[in-house]
Amino acid sequence: MPVLRDPAPDGTPRWDPARDRIVHMRFVADTALLWADGERLFPDPHGETPPSWSPSGEWITYAADRDGRTDLFLARADGTQARRLTDDDAVEREPAWSPDGRRIVFARTTADGTALWTLDLDEGGMPTRELVPPTAYLGHPAWSPDGSRIAVDMEFAGDAEIAIVDVETSEIVRVTDRDGPDLVPAWSPDGTRIAFGADVGGPGGWDVWIATPADGTLDRLTADPAFDGAPVWVPGAVVLRPGR
Repeated sequence: MPVLRDPAPDGTPRWDPARDRIVHMRFVADTALLWADGERLFPDPHGETPPSWSPSGEWITYAADRDGRTDLFLARADGTQARRLTDDDAVEREPAWSPDGRRIVFARTTADGTALWTLDLDEGGMPTRELVPPTAYLGHPAWSPDGSRIAVDMEFAGDAEIAIVDVETSEIVRVTDRDGPDLVPAWSPDGTRIAFGADVGGPGGWDVWIATPADGTLDRLTADPAFDGAPVWVPGAVVLRPGR
């Protein structure tokens, strides 16, 4: 059932738990803007990935291009009081807030590849720990509800798969192993399942699947010619990103 019907392209939904609403991107005159409840919130700082909300809903973190560099920023949920969290030649992107509100995980790209880093807001907000060293591809980190694990999509033998990184040990556990890319993992509220978008190839295109890491099962949630991907869990449903 469609959540939105509008001639403008809509996509990349995010759940704002503090306000019980869906926030999404809308492209107007080729400019990516953030919308919710039919109203524009503020210009999307990046144009690719909407902000990640703090657990309290008062703050957001996002990636933005400033002075020819892509860094992480922190701001109030309405976009005010913005300040820079990173300031270096690396490309920092796709930040995600930890459930306890103290840390932010993100993908950090240099000439050596893309690594997974966290920064501790209690220690001034600068990058403090590398969880996964640079690899050919890594992206879309997502914290588990209990904060002990981070799901990512990363390259294995030339294919993007879903994996889980242990926050304390940095151990990597591969979740999916199939032909075609698996991207943008999203944890279920109880932390037992991970939804993701998968390219099934041919006329099937992209559909949403759900993995259960405990027993290794994969279940296909959608099966239609339209693009279904970048799922987001909300109370009682999974929101799918429409194709552009």
